[in-house]
Amino acid sequence: MRACRSHSGWPLRPAWAAIAWGVFAASSAGQSWESPSALGLSASNTALPTAGQEMPIDPRGLPSEVVRPGDTVAPWASSGFGQASTETRRPGSILSFEKPEGPVFYLDYRTRAVSDSHTSYEFGTPDVPPDGWTPLSRLVFPLDSFWHGVEAGLEGSSWAVRVEWLTPMQRRIQGDLEDYDWYPPNADGSFTDLGVARQRWTDAQMLDLEAEFCLLDRPLGLPFSAWPVGGFRWQRFGIMTYDVFQLKYENVWDPEPWSYYGDVIAFKQQYYTGYVGAQIRSTIEHGCLPPLRLTLQGDWGWVDGFNVDHHLLREGDRYTKESTHGDSWHTALVAEMLVRQRLSLGFEVDYLQIRTKGRHHLINVPEGVDMMWDHGVRAWSDQTWLTAFVRLRI
Repeated sequence: MRACRSHSGWPLRPAWAAIAWGVFAASSAGQSWESPSALGLSASNTALPTAGQEMPIDPRGLPSEVVRPGDTVAPWASSGFGQASTETRRPGSILSFEKPEGPVFYLDYRTRAVSDSHTSYEFGTPDVPPDGWTPLSRLVFPLDSFWHGVEAGLEGSSWAVRVEWLTPMQRRIQGDLEDYDWYPPNADGSFTDLGVARQRWTDAQMLDLEAEFCLLDRPLGLPFSAWPVGGFRWQRFGIMTYDVFQLKYENVWDPEPWSYYGDVIAFKQQYYTGYVGAQIRSTIEHGCLPPLRLTLQGDWGWVDGFNVDHHLLREGDRYTKESTHGDSWHTALVAEMLVRQRLSLGFEVDYLQIRTKGRHHLINVPEGVDMMWDHGVRAWSDQTWLTAFVRLRI
């Protein structure tokens, strides 16, 4: 199986470099280099091109017959470059995603828009039906904001490892916390209480560690490669809610809602995800346009989630905590275009879905409250990321 690499034309070399290579090859074999015949070169293929002619090259870097763009070239004999193949020379960019034999280090700067996203949790009553119900309370925290960070990676010809880290660019979060209560639920299941509050970041990070390797390169001659992936994803959301408005209370919409200006709930949540999946990669090369690499990824992960919120306005010192377990599904489409051989620009679209269930812990030491139950307890998140990056290969 060939090493996984993108396929593109060989860059042109000056005639003197090709002849020097032939001289070195001949001398290393103990042959004289003073005559073209000793090099295995005919007079026709050692002649320098005249005006209007092109100097074609075979994959070994040796001059050959003049070939015009689009002409079919006869198969080359194998000489350390793999099996003989028929290649077609075409005009185009000399940029290529071709990888050298040794690993290549790269570094990104990335900006990310988290859009139409949230993280939420809810819980039911300590008692199960018929005495209890679910949900009793639900809190929805929008995550819409702008992030930035870096990605660093090491790429081989058939493997790669990378690490990505991001944090919010500003403290403001677009969208308000929505705090629903069913106490008790209406006949149609609708909520009886609703409060909203503004949000700001106190601490937030995203970390992604990933390893991948090439399993199939151009299977059945198709223009793509398949890469299994595995990794670890960690998210931490620290949010302070403030300036609350109680829009609905005891099943009544208040035309002049009660409000409080100041901090209300300190919320912290973490998701730990180990995941496995696969990538499909393909490189598009067309005319003189820079090459474009497309990567489609899908992965499934096992998730452990933990969250705690501190209710600053409640009597005593009230905390609610959730410890949950579940899974996640993630899809991503990445487009990367070379603008220089070592510099590329890219854009990425991701969707991440997290679903977990577990146990709720209500604790208020000054009030003598310490209760745990698992009825109707769940935490979940839906996230859409739009990421742009600039990448430097070293």
